[in-house]
Amino acid sequence: MKFTIAIPTYNNENTIAASIESCINQSYDGEFEVLILNNASKDKTLQVAEEFNDPKIRIVTNESTVSMYANHNACLENGLGKYIIFCHSDDKLSPDALKTLDQVLNSVNNPDKFVIWGRSHFRDYKKNWKRAGGSLGKVLVGDSCIVPSLYWGLTPSGTCFSRESMLSLGGFYDVNSRLAPSDIITMIKLALNKFNFLMLDKYLFVREDASTAHSSVSVEENLDAVVEAYQVLFRDLSTDQIEKVLNVSKTTGDIPTVFLHVMFKMKRMKKEIWLKVVATLFKRPYMLLNKNFRHLVRDLIFTRY
Repeated sequence: MKFTIAIPTYNNENTIAASIESCINQSYDGEFEVLILNNASKDKTLQVAEEFNDPKIRIVTNESTVSMYANHNACLENGLGKYIIFCHSDDKLSPDALKTLDQVLNSVNNPDKFVIWGRSHFRDYKKNWKRAGGSLGKVLVGDSCIVPSLYWGLTPSGTCFSRESMLSLGGFYDVNSRLAPSDIITMIKLALNKFNFLMLDKYLFVREDASTAHSSVSVEENLDAVVEAYQVLFRDLSTDQIEKVLNVSKTTGDIPTVFLHVMFKMKRMKKEIWLKVVATLFKRPYMLLNKNFRHLVRDLIFTRY
C-alpha cells in the first residue's frame, strides 16, 4: 500500500466527520487507507468515526490520552502505507491531494528522503516558505532546509513523507507542553539528516475550522513553549549540528524573530541578535508594530545575562 492518510484526533466530535469525508473521497485510484488514531477522546469523536462504513477506514484508540505528538508517532507506528500524509481532525484534504502527491513522488529522485507540503485554503503557509527564501514548486536542499523552521515552520496537516524514514529517526520529538512546536524541531532534525523539502503550488488541504491554540495565550507563554522545544532538540543534536543551525540563522535575510528571541532566552548568540535587531530597526522601523519583534527588543534592552 502506498499511502496512509493519518487523522490524529482528540475530542473533535464537531469536525472529524468532515475530515473523514475529505479523506475517503480522494480522486486517487490506487490503494490507500485512512487511519484514525483516537487519543482516548472523552467526547463522541469515536462514535462519529465508527458511523462511517468504508473499508478504507481503520480506527486505533489509545488506552489513555498521550501527548499530541506521541499520538502522531502512534500514527507512524500503526500505518500500513509506504508514505503517510497527515490530516488533522479539524482540517480537510483537497479531493486531489493523494493524486497530486503520487505524481510528485513518482517524479523525484530518492522520494523516501522528501518532505512535501502543499498550499492551504484559509491560513495558508506560503508566506513562511517565501520568507525562508523558498520558491513554490522548487526543491530546497542542504542547509537551506533548516530555514523554513526558523520562521515558525509549516503545518503538519497536508504534509507527506516516508513513514519508515520518519520512524528510523525516532519520529516526532515528544514534548511536555501542549504549545511546544514539536513539528518545527522535528523538521530541523530531518533537514540535518539530508531530507529535501518541497512546497507545492497546489492546494492540498483546507484549514477553515482549524483550532487556534496559540492565539489565546501570551507572547511569553508561546516563547516559553518554543524554548522548551529547542531545549529538547539541542539535547539530541551534536555540538556540530547545533552550530550548523545557529550559523544558518545568521545568514537569513528576513529576521527570524521568534527563533532569535528563543536563542536569547537560551543565552546564545547575543551579539548576533543585537546586530540583526539594530539592522532591522534601521531598515524597517515599522517592525516595531510586530508584537514578537517588540517583545524581543524589550528583552534585549531590559534583560541582563
